[in-house]
Amino acid sequence: MREHFESIVGIQAALDNPNDLLAYSYDASGREGKARIVLFPSSEEHIRKILTYANRTNIPIVPRGLGTNALGQVVPENSIVIDMARFDRTHTVNLKEGWVHVDAGVVVQDLQNILEKHGYTLPVTPKSITSTTIGALIATNQMDRKSHKKGRIKDHVLSIEIIDGSGKHFVDGNKDFIGMEGCGAIILRAKIKIYEQDKKTTSSIRRYDDVTSLLAGVEEFKQDLTVLSLEYLNPIMAKGLGMPAEHTLLIEYASEKGDLVNQEQQDALWGKRMNAWDVAAENGYPFIEDCQATPEQLYDILQWCEEISIPVAGHIGQGILHPFFDRQEPEDFYHLLESIGAEASGQFGYGLVKKRYISDRVKNKLIKLKDEYDYNDIINRGKIHDYV
Repeated sequence: MREHFESIVGIQAALDNPNDLLAYSYDASGREGKARIVLFPSSEEHIRKILTYANRTNIPIVPRGLGTNALGQVVPENSIVIDMARFDRTHTVNLKEGWVHVDAGVVVQDLQNILEKHGYTLPVTPKSITSTTIGALIATNQMDRKSHKKGRIKDHVLSIEIIDGSGKHFVDGNKDFIGMEGCGAIILRAKIKIYEQDKKTTSSIRRYDDVTSLLAGVEEFKQDLTVLSLEYLNPIMAKGLGMPAEHTLLIEYASEKGDLVNQEQQDALWGKRMNAWDVAAENGYPFIEDCQATPEQLYDILQWCEEISIPVAGHIGQGILHPFFDRQEPEDFYHLLESIGAEASGQFGYGLVKKRYISDRVKNKLIKLKDEYDYNDIINRGKIHDYV
């Protein structure tokens, strides 16, 4: 196998020694898989030839960025691993029209550094900006706290260039593969809107005695079109961050409505929010979970979390909560979500870890894409849903 792939990608771009294979058998989920070989293609033709071999031999392919996925999205299962590191070019930065054309292997922080020199920014900059590639940003339809107003990355992608499971190379203007966790197609590059950096913002903190009054406050702030960010900390999480132990909303405005005007004070506030996961881990809750819920479902989830006394943070304006646990894969939490009809993923995806709890909406979309673009189930087989 190695000799065949060396003839395609080059001698230095095909790895099969045990140490390399072991390193590529994991992602941040901690789950271990098995990589057959690791390849570093540098052209569309390389990828097409790899896919031809994979379809002929029925060996699945796992496309990979930096492997920071926490749900097993890039864990190989006796698979060929394609590392997209050599797709690393920023082709065009068009400030006049407000877009960039960039390869999937570019690290988000590196692109952001280029844009900031011109006073521009990407619309979404996740916490893991230094270890997230453009391909991963798109494959997981990433968001950040300002997505409350600005939306997720899908709302700002103009088009993506892909190669599907059959080896067909085309531009996906419908953006069907965004958020599909690398299933069905390999993302090569994308055209993404960019924006001038935010002008003056202000921030506020609001505290509530109970879940009912909290959710009423959330609905009130959702009506304010100047709100950029609407974030939540439950009493346990707020206390851990050095705040009063109350249900807490952090609000960022694209206006002068906020109580905090000084930029240093605002940076300190949002820095605390950014550190929620680290603080939860320090206090014995290192495992973050993820769900998407309606206001009615939010009430049930928050009450349940309060009863078992765990910290919770979240992008509550978008219905997304992040409870923190002292154990991995908390089945009781998943069963709660299933019982009330909430989605078991709002931000991080499903991967291998959560695919038992996939919603019919996501499952049906995956099946449709596989039927049309990857009928042999070659690309990221077994993730999100078992297609065959």
